[in-house]
Amino acid sequence: MRQIYTNQKYRLALSVALFVCLATIGFGCLSKNESKDTQEGSVVIDRQAILEDAKEAGLIMDDDELQAMADVGNLVTVEGEILMNETVLESAKKDDYRVSGALADVTAGGSFGVVKSKSEEGTFTLYATVGALPVLHEDQHYEAWLVKRDALMRVVSLGDLTVPAGEEERWSFLYTSKEDLSQYDFFVFTSEWNDTNPTPGLHILEGVME
Repeated sequence: MRQIYTNQKYRLALSVALFVCLATIGFGCLSKNESKDTQEGSVVIDRQAILEDAKEAGLIMDDDELQAMADVGNLVTVEGEILMNETVLESAKKDDYRVSGALADVTAGGSFGVVKSKSEEGTFTLYATVGALPVLHEDQHYEAWLVKRDALMRVVSLGDLTVPAGEEERWSFLYTSKEDLSQYDFFVFTSEWNDTNPTPGLHILEGVME
């Protein structure tokens, strides 16, 4: 059983505030370790420590889960489609979704994101907005994933993603599938090398939809 620290509630509340801040403003609210002036003086917020507490609380993946997600045996193939048409996205943005969540930059960087999903009338729909992502090498791409975090982990790739021209700071995409993925309530956004390895690469953003 994971150890519970006496100051965990305070720091977890701070982590939630940080994640919402990152998702709402669209730029990193704080650097990795940033001083913030208050009436009581200067307070240093350690983003890495916040992420460690978030990991203990299950808000982001722990080391065992990361290892399980990298196991090719846990990958599940699902037919689906990523849509980035501006008209489609504008319409999807206004829809009502069953669950949603803010995404945390698990690299302790300044990336942000929000994801929401629903399953109705035989179609699963996921709408995500991400931004301030790390710049990739020419032979890399982004990829989105859904994960079912139970005793037998299941991982679904939603597909490869490329940043739309001129929208590097903030952009959205829509994913649809005829298979009900509503039990896959954990979202991961990664950077990938253009190779034949089907398992997830470097995790950038993670978050629970609820």
